[in-house]
Amino acid sequence: ADLSAIYEPKGERAMDFNVTYVYGRIIPRDVRIFGDVDFTANAWYEVFNMATLAGTTLAPSRNSAQWFINQLHDDNNDGNGDVTVVLPNTLGLPLNSDLLLPPNTGMETYSFDNIGAGNIPYSGKAHINTDPWLWYGTNALDYADPVNPGNLDCQTHPCFNINVVPSVGRAGSATNEGLRTDKANKATGTGTGVIYDYTPATR
Repeated sequence: ADLSAIYEPKGERAMDFNVTYVYGRIIPRDVRIFGDVDFTANAWYEVFNMATLAGTTLAPSRNSAQWFINQLHDDNNDGNGDVTVVLPNTLGLPLNSDLLLPPNTGMETYSFDNIGAGNIPYSGKAHINTDPWLWYGTNALDYADPVNPGNLDCQTHPCFNINVVPSVGRAGSATNEGLRTDKANKATGTGTGVIYDYTPATR
């Protein structure tokens, strides 16, 4: 039924008495960053066992079977998920995206500033304050808001790991002509030369 701003039935629409309930979750992804740069991390809103929602076909989850990315998610109506604590706090809190309207992605974005070269390498954990109905895990405990330092247990709310490592050097994955023809970068009979450092495609 159509509801007014003060949540009173206006009776302008006929109800068909059909209600769809779905199980939801927010699932973040760990990030690994190379170098002292700004970066983003992401989390996806998903629903369980519902390939079509409100007439919209949902994409399968990237994480597990029978879950689907909820591209209809709206932070105002369906729940939000903000990073409110990062420990160690050498890395500042991110700018959290605000999905006021369905963005057709189902993705929450966290934008972090660079950590500073003197703080690399860095390994930390971001804790997400979200609505209890978006907290799901096979070993999950009852939801607890991570804003309270006493609740910093990643079995009581979603979390993701952040690792910042030194950037790959000049020889890493090098293919340019200068490095290919530079005799100083070629192995000699004494076994010296460049050891190539290939950047793993991890995210």
